Amino acid sequence: MLSPPGPLTKVTRLVNPQISDVLTLEGGANSFGPAITGDSFDAADDLVSSSSTTIDGQVYYSYEMAGPHIAGEHLLASLSFKGGVSVLCVAAASEKQWAQAEANLRQIVASFRIGIPA
Repeated sequence: MLSPPGPLTKVTRLVNPQISDVLTLEGGANSFGPAITGDSFDAADDLVSSSSTTIDGQVYYSYEMAGPHIAGEHLLASLSFKGGVSVLCVAAASEKQWAQAEANLRQIVASFRIGIPA
């Protein structure tokens, strides 16, 4: 399941910051974890992995979450900033769906880009 876009959240007054200018990888998980899970988030229990990637000069933080606070779901997320606004892509599958959906969901989240010229 892919989540619909959430409301835009202005996170800083800096002009055109990268996510890494405002948050650490761990800080992004703690700050946006509840938005990703839709509920509570405990990094010690729920964060499976995290990574940072720069693509075409844009920094993306990626997270994989599953655990007791995730209500049986497995979540993949990619987070970035554009113009001081957070942009989040989340894909989810139940534990039952995960084995079949994992490869496609990873590809979808990995393809997430912002600021691509038309």
